[in-house]
Amino acid sequence: MKKYDTTFIIGGSLGSDENDAIIGKFKNTLEKLGSKVDQIVRWGQRNLAYEVDKKAQGYYVLVYHTSDPSVLKTFEHELSLNESILRYMTVVFDGTHPSYIRDQVFKSKPSSYSANNQKVYYDVKNEAEVLEKPEETLKDEEE
Repeated sequence: MKKYDTTFIIGGSLGSDENDAIIGKFKNTLEKLGSKVDQIVRWGQRNLAYEVDKKAQGYYVLVYHTSDPSVLKTFEHELSLNESILRYMTVVFDGTHPSYIRDQVFKSKPSSYSANNQKVYYDVKNEAEVLEKPEETLKDEEE
């Protein structure tokens, strides 16, 4: 079994519930094929470099999984059959997650650590790294 990174782009006109359903479907597909889903990163809505199927925006999702190489052909076939998926790509995961790709929302665990071991979070609203979470995010987590 090897570690892989599959990135796919969902058409940008869908709502968050539809995106969640598509992501859940492909997570379940991987698990049914005997893979272990390590992490799902919802990079979020982005402008495409060029139009794909007359769409200028897409919702980017990265799925880190541990799979047998024979699973990839079946999984990518499932991706290609879904009309909502604009593009997809699977590569062998080298163990480093690009720093510019952040999850769409704050996570309960830090995304990285600063030089002096302080927790560093990514503030999606302001698109900046911050040393502490904003107060409204902390209040949301307590409720």
